[in-house]
Amino acid sequence: MKKTLALVLALALSAMALMACGKEEEVIEPAPTPEPTEAVQVVEIEPAVTLGEYKGLEVTYTEPFVAEEDVEYYALQEYTKYITEEVGIKDRAVEEGDKIYLSYEGKVDGVAFDGGTSAGYMLEIGSGTFIPGFEDQLIGVMPGETKDVVVTFPENYSAEDLAGKEAVFTCEIFYIVPEMSDEVVALLDWDYKTVDELKGAIRDDMLAQMQVNVDAEIENNIVEAVINNATFGEISEELLDRYKTTVDNQLEAYTAYGYDKDTVAQMLYGTDAATMVEELSLMYAKQDLVFRAVAAEEGLKLDDAALDVRLAKYAKENGFESADDIITEDMTKEQYRDFFLFDDVITFLTSNNKAVPAK
Repeated sequence: MKKTLALVLALALSAMALMACGKEEEVIEPAPTPEPTEAVQVVEIEPAVTLGEYKGLEVTYTEPFVAEEDVEYYALQEYTKYITEEVGIKDRAVEEGDKIYLSYEGKVDGVAFDGGTSAGYMLEIGSGTFIPGFEDQLIGVMPGETKDVVVTFPENYSAEDLAGKEAVFTCEIFYIVPEMSDEVVALLDWDYKTVDELKGAIRDDMLAQMQVNVDAEIENNIVEAVINNATFGEISEELLDRYKTTVDNQLEAYTAYGYDKDTVAQMLYGTDAATMVEELSLMYAKQDLVFRAVAAEEGLKLDDAALDVRLAKYAKENGFESADDIITEDMTKEQYRDFFLFDDVITFLTSNNKAVPAK
């Protein structure tokens, strides 16, 4: 994900972090407007955002497409998981290219070592999954037989205590996975009776997953178009600083996994951390201003009763018993009001603009 990082995909992060990072603004009643005199000079202040066209726009999206080789691959993976010893091949020896189900126990100098034992593992002979020489020694073994496989770990093996050492793996072959066919598919404990039914289900599932990405792409493209049509004045440092904190906190979270911020920024955004924080905070601030402007223009708001309903639903969807369980010092009820408002704005924009497939 580079500099076209999706605005909408970051909505929940940016909206909630915005509200969590800043203190609730104090509402100050405006002072009475003084009567104008000849000495008073009227100064017009440029608004932070002026909306351009935000309805009736047309954006494009990438139609979901599933390659048949991917359908074949995932169908075979699913098929293999359901093969049992009852339908597995046991009347011929293992050959190159076979998928076999086996158990193994590895020992060095007669002592078992960590990670060298499995009670059941699906291995494709010739895949190079195991260390050199292991899979070749299983060719010719009959299911039901036990074979001692003698191999030497490479000198550069990741586990230094095993590098360069000879090991003996005692392997038992249970069965060979039969070729995927209607006959075998019909014997398995699932809802499919033919290979075509299985592949059809896999294809539909893949398309459904892709549609989720398409929907996000459409939302993102619409929001981006609306933001591009807007004109921005001076954006407050307070708003920018809140989003800078948001982005920086997310980068900081990755350091727990051993990454530094610049490395994470390079992977996610194709630049250093400082640039990522600067550019994304500006992008999120503009999105914030546009969303609030659209909400004001269209009269989108949540009264207390509607907010309570949304809070209860949101709490339940996230595994909490009640709304009270999700309201905290860092995420108050009023802050949730803004969070849901942003979601409503996206729904409005998606409903009032058009998306067509890219040519």
